[in-house]
Amino acid sequence: MGEFSFDIKDSQGLFDKLTRDYKTFLADKVSSDNAITFSVTAYHLYEWTESELDQKGKEELKNKRKLIQQDFQVIRDITNGSKHKDITHYTPKLKAAKKHNGAFSSAFSRGFDITVLLIELQDGTELYFEDIADRIYKFWDDYFKTKI
Repeated sequence: MGEFSFDIKDSQGLFDKLTRDYKTFLADKVSSDNAITFSVTAYHLYEWTESELDQKGKEELKNKRKLIQQDFQVIRDITNGSKHKDITHYTPKLKAAKKHNGAFSSAFSRGFDITVLLIELQDGTELYFEDIADRIYKFWDDYFKTKI
């Protein structure tokens, strides 16, 4: 496993990369590059982790993921949409991933018209990508601290 990813050989190694990606994202929360890189790593970490588990572990991981399933669907759509441009093999949860250029910098609170990365779902609901990234990272951080 991990023969095609240089010195990242297992899920712990990919989680360490995710931690670096998350810190990079936190340093610039309005960077599309940082959001995409974080999403790709976080999404693929599930596949890497699952491949190392027995059947019971796979079920436990799947059940834990259900708690934030919508967030996983969002990062799946960002991952596939950024890789393929369009998503045609399934119906995406996302309608759009966009950058809102506000009148104020992201240093201000959300009570102001700040620049943010927004996720628009098919039903028109808008979410802050930053919140999704925080929940996804917490999911993985908790997993690797406790191994479920």
